[in-house]
Amino acid sequence: MSIKKYLMLAIACVVMAAIAYPPFGVFATVNLGSPPDKPVGSFAPTYGNTGGTVTSNATHTFHTFTANENFVACKAGTVMVECWGAGGGGGYANNQGGGGGGGGAYAMTPNVSVNAASYAIVRGTGGARDTAAIAGSSTFATTTVVALGGTGVNSSTGGAGGVGASGTGTLKTSGGAGKNAQTDTDSGGGGGGTGGPDGAGRDGTVATSGVGGAGGRGDNNLGGLGGTVPSGDGGADTLRGGGGGAGNSANSAAGGIGGLPGGGGAGTDDSGAGATGANGQVTVTCVTNDFLSGNPVRSFGVIIGKIEVLWQVCVAHIGKVGI
Repeated sequence: MSIKKYLMLAIACVVMAAIAYPPFGVFATVNLGSPPDKPVGSFAPTYGNTGGTVTSNATHTFHTFTANENFVACKAGTVMVECWGAGGGGGYANNQGGGGGGGGAYAMTPNVSVNAASYAIVRGTGGARDTAAIAGSSTFATTTVVALGGTGVNSSTGGAGGVGASGTGTLKTSGGAGKNAQTDTDSGGGGGGTGGPDGAGRDGTVATSGVGGAGGRGDNNLGGLGGTVPSGDGGADTLRGGGGGAGNSANSAAGGIGGLPGGGGAGTDDSGAGATGANGQVTVTCVTNDFLSGNPVRSFGVIIGKIEVLWQVCVAHIGKVGI
């Protein structure tokens, strides 16, 4: 074939590509088909699960839920689920001082099977101050993984920590107990720390004469720090569990609030108010490559395939016109 024929063939192929393949032109009405043994499309994979606050590292993606929401899986697979129950609220008692609230429990299952579906997440709500009630449980899919909340108080006696054994999961640890007030001087007791993956939350400390009790640290002394007296808030640790708040003995001063997630609130003197317990948390951990999805996109291989088809068509037409 002469140079003229090669030049004409190249021009014809460029024109036909502009018609047949949208990235090369605006006309996409001509369908030349797909060449034999070539892919008709490929996938640009992206991570497909949704829900909560999403973060990631090189291998895993983490969904952290601090509100009631849904975890939505894009396909079947297994995930790790962790739940921290909410902390109980601290109390006060007339002319006695108030006890600290108990920390929330922890539950974890490393291999929860999921399908391409939506799973309800309930984040336990922290206990209100001066309220004798168990704070909210945190759950994944209602009963699949469950961590109970700690007990709140409205008296000088501290509240119990959330009971790990009463939850649901492969690993379960209890929250630390809130501790009693010092009734002679109306000092509030410290709140309990949250349970975590390394063990139970630490108990708060009992108030002494004129001094409130310190908060217990979360996760077997590895999580959020307990609040320091007077009335320090519990420290937050969203990977292990929060610390309990510290009690107070100053007139009309509130105790320290529990640290996120699940720290127990502290008690206070007889004329103040107890502190609220911290809300719970649910975290879903996924192996990123196990949950990839995407939409069909034209790949380089497809472009090459189209060019091969165009070449064959061009050669056939050029042969007909006798160039």
